[in-house]
Amino acid sequence: MHGARRVEVAVRKLGVRTGLGRRLVDEAGRSRRTVREVNLSRLERHAGENDVVFVPGKVLGSGVITKKLTVGALSFSGTAVRKITAAGGRALLAEDFLKEFGQRKGVKLVG
Repeated sequence: MHGARRVEVAVRKLGVRTGLGRRLVDEAGRSRRTVREVNLSRLERHAGENDVVFVPGKVLGSGVITKKLTVGALSFSGTAVRKITAAGGRALLAEDFLKEFGQRKGVKLVG
């Protein structure tokens, strides 16, 4: 199943009616050329310790991350996952992120 369709099904199935759910469906439907890519250095700059952030695109492993973050994204590079978990954080794909944080307010969007 295509990424956009997979995210849309997850949003509908979980009944997510927040701005995050609508934004996820819109961002997942973008073409591959216009998908956002965010480096860990940007997450380090814009997020605080123990923050919950979502990247509507791909998280790349460039940069250093020292903060314990819960990061959700449409996709991750292998290096990004290793660095996030080494800092004590969690890397969640969109579907898992929605199950845990879909109805919660206070999720920061980065990207």
